[in-house]
Amino acid sequence: MRRAFLAALLALAAVSPAAAHGSGAVGPIEGIAIPSLTHGQMAVLQRWNGEILAEAARQPRSDERFRRIANYAALQRAACLWGLVPGSIANEESSFNGCMHATLAAERQLIVEMRRLTPERATLADLAERIERDMLSEGASLVLCRHSAEDFDTARIVAPDWPIAQAGVAPLAALAGGVLLLAGLARSRYRSRTRH
Repeated sequence: MRRAFLAALLALAAVSPAAAHGSGAVGPIEGIAIPSLTHGQMAVLQRWNGEILAEAARQPRSDERFRRIANYAALQRAACLWGLVPGSIANEESSFNGCMHATLAAERQLIVEMRRLTPERATLADLAERIERDMLSEGASLVLCRHSAEDFDTARIVAPDWPIAQAGVAPLAALAGGVLLLAGLARSRYRSRTRH
């Protein structure tokens, strides 16, 4: 719990408000370009997220391009608080929606890269087909939102839209910090009692 909280704080601290959602499309591509995805595709990919990441974990890391995209996807997911903020995917107005667009676009790109590197992997081909079927059956490419046209870049982490998010994240961070402080004090007190 403590490590996850610290990782989230570090990821959020590393991304300044200047790098917040919307700034990813400004300027030249400095890393690997990651194509945009629609709001509908994002919802489908989130449902398959566990299997996508499991396949990526089994993929050999010998290809630099794949490694960079996998690292970006992991950093991006942490910056978005692992998609745990309610409404971060379903609600287009959520300050975390653009951030999750970047995360899931990177994870979709992982599938593309894995298929390029290991086209013979049956489990990967099966996963890609199931995701594609879901996207077609739900008309996912037709469900758009204001973030659907944005491309991404592995050199730019997309953070939540801070002017909106600060009001919700600051109290949460203060609460989490208070809980950690109380847990530390309780642990210290327990240790001092057991020594006597």
